[in-house]
Amino acid sequence: MILYCLEKIAKLCVDDTRHILYGLTENGSVQVFDLGSDGTEMAKVASLNCSQIQVLLLERASIECQTVDPSFFADIISISAIPASQSHHLHLVRSFKFYWFMIATTRKGVRLYFSCHDSTPRSFYNSAISGLTPVLPNLIDSRPRNLRLRHVRLPPGYGLTSFTSQPFITYDAFYSHGFSIFSTQLRFHGTVLAISESKSYQEIMRMNRFLQNSTAIQPSTIVTEHKKTPRKLVVLTEKGISLLQQKSPVDFLREILRQHGIDSPQAFSFFQLHGALNICAMALIILCSSDGNDHCLKESALKLFFSVGAEPSGRYGIHFLKNDLSPRNISAADITFDLRSPLKTSTPQHAIQRSINQTLSASFNHFNDDSRHAINLQTVRDSKMSFRHEALYLYFSRIVGDLWTSPFCFKLNNSSEFQISSVLSCEELDWFAAQLKIFKRVVDDNSLIGNTNEFVQPFLLCGDVPHKSDSASTDSKLILQLERRSLISFRELLSLSIEVLSLWRLLYIHRFHVVTAQLPLHIRDQLITMHFSSIVVSGHQFDKEIVICLFQLCADLITCLVRHYLGDNATTATICDELRSVCPTLFSDDDALSTKATEMIEEARNMAPCAERSYLLSEAVCLLMPVGWMEGIVDLALARAERDDSKGLALIAYKSRPSDDDYLSTSSAQEALSKRKESYKCITDALDRLANDAKYKSETEQRSIIVDRDLIVNSVLRSKDELANFAVLKWLLDNDFSNIVIQSKSPFVEAFLHHRVEEGGSSRYLDLLWRFHERNGDFSKAARLLYELSQKQNDTFDIRRRIAYLSQAVLCAQSASPQENMTCVSHDFIQEIRDKLDVAQIQLATGLAIASLQQIPSVKQALQCINQKLYTVQELFENFAVPLNLPDIKLALCYCSGTYDEDVIKEFCCEIVDRDGFSLAELELCRRDSAQIIAEQLGARLATFLHKYSSVPKYFPIGNETVLSRVLAISIREKFPAVFVDTVANSISAPINLIIDVYSSMYRKDPFWRNNQSALRLIMNSALCVLNRFASKSHSYTIDRR
Repeated sequence: MILYCLEKIAKLCVDDTRHILYGLTENGSVQVFDLGSDGTEMAKVASLNCSQIQVLLLERASIECQTVDPSFFADIISISAIPASQSHHLHLVRSFKFYWFMIATTRKGVRLYFSCHDSTPRSFYNSAISGLTPVLPNLIDSRPRNLRLRHVRLPPGYGLTSFTSQPFITYDAFYSHGFSIFSTQLRFHGTVLAISESKSYQEIMRMNRFLQNSTAIQPSTIVTEHKKTPRKLVVLTEKGISLLQQKSPVDFLREILRQHGIDSPQAFSFFQLHGALNICAMALIILCSSDGNDHCLKESALKLFFSVGAEPSGRYGIHFLKNDLSPRNISAADITFDLRSPLKTSTPQHAIQRSINQTLSASFNHFNDDSRHAINLQTVRDSKMSFRHEALYLYFSRIVGDLWTSPFCFKLNNSSEFQISSVLSCEELDWFAAQLKIFKRVVDDNSLIGNTNEFVQPFLLCGDVPHKSDSASTDSKLILQLERRSLISFRELLSLSIEVLSLWRLLYIHRFHVVTAQLPLHIRDQLITMHFSSIVVSGHQFDKEIVICLFQLCADLITCLVRHYLGDNATTATICDELRSVCPTLFSDDDALSTKATEMIEEARNMAPCAERSYLLSEAVCLLMPVGWMEGIVDLALARAERDDSKGLALIAYKSRPSDDDYLSTSSAQEALSKRKESYKCITDALDRLANDAKYKSETEQRSIIVDRDLIVNSVLRSKDELANFAVLKWLLDNDFSNIVIQSKSPFVEAFLHHRVEEGGSSRYLDLLWRFHERNGDFSKAARLLYELSQKQNDTFDIRRRIAYLSQAVLCAQSASPQENMTCVSHDFIQEIRDKLDVAQIQLATGLAIASLQQIPSVKQALQCINQKLYTVQELFENFAVPLNLPDIKLALCYCSGTYDEDVIKEFCCEIVDRDGFSLAELELCRRDSAQIIAEQLGARLATFLHKYSSVPKYFPIGNETVLSRVLAISIREKFPAVFVDTVANSISAPINLIIDVYSSMYRKDPFWRNNQSALRLIMNSALCVLNRFASKSHSYTIDRR
């Protein structure tokens, strides 16, 4: 006797998910038996007889339903177990804290809900009220302990205040998947079935946040209505079998659209019942349907989607303002979709929503800089996207379902090696990919993701919206921009999801565990824990160190797949074609070319050196060029060069000279060098093609070509192949990219430039070499090279460039570190450079003076010689200053060398005054300039010399008769007025008393000024001009000065 008494068993039911047995006797007693965690045991847990149940019912009725006749709670006729997979969905009003185990039905149709757990601890409520995270006991694995009545539900159609409703008598009841089916007999002819569905309220999600490691739950019906056929109920009666079909909300929408249209009162009531977001989702189901009966409804569904979807989800539109939030209109679907989906914490729209929230701050930076456009960031975050936006993400999350957060791979336990396989079968992958492809085709064909403003902006500008400030208008525009960006991301998400599923299917067909065995161990280990969302959205992070990106992971998988069939050209070509077809983003035409090139390289690797092998390698390079895999070209060329010259004889032959040992010039070394040059030619040819293409491309395309060129150059310069570095450096110099050579980090730049100099290259290589040393901080070497360049005798550069070299050499020598100063750069060396620089400045002035002379043959020859090298002071004096009669150069050379002879210096000064004065006088005849202008110009020239030699006035004295006497001589010869001398004297700032003394001395010493009437008149008038100038400015002098 199982029940320990003589009672007949009326009904038994088993909960296979929890291993619990329930029994109902004819006397109305309910028994609970624990079958153990594995279902192999049996122990009685609790029991409630008819009297105990009546007492519990009356207690509960006194609280919840006082007006109900107590006879309604008597005589239990049926019990049904509620499996664990459905218990999560059966959360009723104010009872979210319970797990349901069993439902019992009375004769009058009252449903009694029982639980086998203890009551919820009081600490749970206290924590929830205080805002802390409530901690529930682990109810998942706990066994039944008692039998407690938790909730009572009245029969369908019976209200608490309804006295006219006639109760019906229930003969039998059935519960399954949220449906309660009653078999009863009423006054109507025939059999009437009252069917009700248990509602799922929002409280379930609040409880699930506190539960971990919960068992898998079955999603609600509305979530899976797009992929399930209508539910059918089979009722067995004495008259036969009745087949009933349950219609989903989308079926009702189909009937409304087919019979009444979207503007009918029936449609309006339906929209109020289910809400805008559900309506948009149902419209998508109709648009994606392949049923022929739905073809005539798609136009109406599309119109419905756009009209309802334009409303922002944060507020209801004008069509949904009345009674939409009333309690009787709230359905389970409304609450489900307010949470966006049963996969609340892991659906795609939440990943995108998080990315939008993260980018909000960055998006507002340019607004927040201006206080006039300050934006309330929280207000924008609280604003919702349109229903169209939400519905698209919602329908996507319905399609992927649990796949979004489910592992994609699992480890094979029956293998000695670490192998993984796909969780989904080929048929499942086909189904998911097919559903997403249909969805994507509908989205593209009907422009569901078009211009966001087209459907959202009219609502923002409608008349029922109050006037907005500039800040509010800016907020609205930003929300529209964010929605558009999110929709574009959704399109990419949809495409990538299809491609990833298609790639996974292809890997499954070609034995997933064999292909993935080529992956590194750590990637295989990470694949086990990766979800579909981790692969598609933004990659996944493990241990905060390794990040696997979508494209990197897929590239690795594709590489493994292709590598698995290398050598089988037909299979490889077929796989590449299929990859390009099913996942064009993950495997493009360029990837196919790279695969073909790799296959050709593998084939050439197994061949002996021959013409066919060279042809294969050349073709591989040609295939890699359009792909843009520049590093592959470099790797291929360097690998070929290394294989052709494994002993390194080419480098010895390159650095050898004819006078060296004969071994260095052997045919084998030269042959190795020739082969390496042939390999490097692939690299330089690629660079040449890029350079030629850049000439005919636009500016944008040129940037891309420059990036490719830099990839090739940097790949070579990072390598350890010295000859390859030499080849690329030479190409750079030949194509005027010397700045890249100087800035490169190649360790072979100095050796290359030295070798070019030793081969007799132009001074260009020395010029590059000192720039290279200067950039790398080796200032002492740079100074030595600069000094050497300035002394080099050639016609390549003129005296100005030599001066620049010397000036730069001084700077480099002064910038050298103290250690370099002690070893390489001494003070004497710096002083020598400065002396050379001073002489070079005079040499430059000599060249300018020669260029101003009449271009006779001797002058032309001197002008050509002046730039060939740096001359000494003696050479400049003898070769240029004396033969060409350059008195200013003579004076400058004496000053520079410190040579002084008073008579010689006076002679040079007189020559300077005579040359400048007479040349200006001749110029006056041509230009008809006045004597005043000539005097000012002559004074300016003489003032230049006075300033130049001001530190040592003896080299250009004005305190004796040398300068002013020559000016008087010019004045009397050219018949200039007396003011001429005074103007020149005033220009060179000669003191008045000094001028009078010079005039007096000349008058006394030289009879010419006393005997010649013109000369006497000139010197007297000149003295008078000086005295008049003094008289006019006498007030500016002190009495002592006067």
